[in-house]
Amino acid sequence: MGTSGSVSGAGKGSPLVPDWVEQVENADGAEPDATNQEGPKPAIPITTHGRLAAARRSLGEYVKTGNRDSLQKGVAHYVRTGRGGSALATRRSAGSSRRASALSGIVGGSSDFNEIRERIKETLSASGDPQEILAAIAAAASPNDGTLDSETGQRAASEALQFVLELFPNADPLDLNIEQRELLLERFLAIDCYELFMTEVGKHLQAKVPLKVAAGRFREIKEYFCETFREANRERSKQGRNSLGTFTDRRLSEICREVIAEAYFTFEAYIDAS
Repeated sequence: MGTSGSVSGAGKGSPLVPDWVEQVENADGAEPDATNQEGPKPAIPITTHGRLAAARRSLGEYVKTGNRDSLQKGVAHYVRTGRGGSALATRRSAGSSRRASALSGIVGGSSDFNEIRERIKETLSASGDPQEILAAIAAAASPNDGTLDSETGQRAASEALQFVLELFPNADPLDLNIEQRELLLERFLAIDCYELFMTEVGKHLQAKVPLKVAAGRFREIKEYFCETFREANRERSKQGRNSLGTFTDRRLSEICREVIAEAYFTFEAYIDAS
């Protein structure tokens, strides 16, 4: 249902953005965002007792009733108080942009990933198992480095690829066109952030209702993440701004970070609009 027993959210007294996430952000190779160059970044706050209370309360109501308002309030509280606001939540998801950039390069024909693509083809040519190919692409895009994010990133990449290939059954997963890559990246960013969200609230919500009901609610929450990320990206396109479908490889990580930021802002803003 999108959670894993081997991972968990930030415990009390730990930074909301772990040091290793900041290191990833500084090393992902993207050009710095000129809008974020005024002075040092704010200090990272420490997690406190009860930071997820409002989110769990609203989301608990949602899993019991299916009320969409409770869902949206719950995710908004998760971003605002559980993650310290949309800006800090974006910093916590810094690795998503790097993984998305790698995923796009592997499936989109970037010459930087020729060696990885050839290795995947050679390793799997004998079996030809489509699921093994997806797993190999996901592992290459999000290598297992012992962190929480590498595991969730692999699940997100595999699931997003499966989604695209269901829509385009004749597509080559190692040579997707721009439209297919845009769908892939929208879905990947959304699911990667959803997976992080679920490590914090999933077990709590699962205990509220029967397993079958919980599974259905979790699918609905995931789709809410996916539709919000899709709308954030498509709105950029409507405005003539760089989107996930109009990128260069050099700027992709930066664009992914901006899409994540705008999706989190949309989530959080629901509190003020309601």
